[in-house]
Amino acid sequence: MTPIVTGYLLNSGVSWRAVYRYSLFDIVPITIYFLAMRYPKADIVKEQSEKTNFKEIIQIITRKEVLLMYVVIFAYVAAEIGIATWMVEFVQKAKGVSSAAGAMYLSIHFAGMMIGRLLGSLFVDKVGHLKSLLIFSVMSIFCITLGVFGPSSIAIVLAFTGFCFSIIFPTSTAVVSEIPTKNSGTMLGIFFAFGGLGGMAGPWLIGVMNDVFGLKSGMAVNIVFCIIVMTALIIRMSSKVKSRDTRLT
Repeated sequence: MTPIVTGYLLNSGVSWRAVYRYSLFDIVPITIYFLAMRYPKADIVKEQSEKTNFKEIIQIITRKEVLLMYVVIFAYVAAEIGIATWMVEFVQKAKGVSSAAGAMYLSIHFAGMMIGRLLGSLFVDKVGHLKSLLIFSVMSIFCITLGVFGPSSIAIVLAFTGFCFSIIFPTSTAVVSEIPTKNSGTMLGIFFAFGGLGGMAGPWLIGVMNDVFGLKSGMAVNIVFCIIVMTALIIRMSSKVKSRDTRLT
């Protein structure tokens, strides 16, 4: 709903600065709440008593299955944030869509992500985590390609990437959590850090490509990110099959 409301306010002549000020009504109370939150003393003492073994951490993060998932989360978040950041600009200038419609596309994108995550809980475990990730990454490639290079009449397909992206982050986290290790917290922390790096690199690279080659080429970078996700998952799945076959023999 937020993109739709924002689009309505901007079309009504409200300054973008005022729109940002309105967001403080949500941000300030949340910030105060977390600053005032008290953490259990037992957990603090436990964390202080545990020593970080950097040798073990390096051994963990250099494992093939871990590195591949780091690649997956980096490329995925780069594509997700890249689409969310540039989609409205792209459909307005490259596809001739109005600002109100562009805001609606962004709302559809996030609504699809919400719906996909709710539905994903019903089938991801049954289909398999890696297989589900692969299916949804291929769907993402299809939607972005059609939305970017297809006619303006079907530009809304680009908004459906929200549904395609929906299960990738939580399911990838589940895959990493299943990797046996004593330092699971550190491994997950680095995993999320790679996601943050992707969120920083994706929109920046798209912006550079927009300036140099145009909006269509910039948005096409998201296809490359999704292909990287798909490739890393295929390698991860093939490695898992080989490992299982080796154990059986």
